[in-house]
Amino acid sequence: MPAALMVAAATLHDVPGAGKAASFATLLGDASYSIYLLHPLVIRVVRILWEKIGSTSTISPWIFVGVIIVATVVVSLAAYRWFEKPFTAWLQKRGGSTASSLSYRSA
Repeated sequence: MPAALMVAAATLHDVPGAGKAASFATLLGDASYSIYLLHPLVIRVVRILWEKIGSTSTISPWIFVGVIIVATVVVSLAAYRWFEKPFTAWLQKRGGSTASSLSYRSA
């Protein structure tokens, strides 16, 4: 799902009327590293909570998957907004460089 949204952001960016969907997809693309790092933790926490409330046998597994996707997106966007983005800016102010600004020499 996140990968499909990232592809949509890349392809729909200039399509009239796709503004909010494309912006959200772009935001998910920006937060993709947080999604990558946090999804195993979110899956585990949701599974533990799911078992505690006794929903494993009464609710469809597809609802469980939907809850995991929504929880992962929410947690990852929060981590991106309040940790990853400020920390990256702080590192860049301290003289760090980004991958796009690195120059490689051929040996």
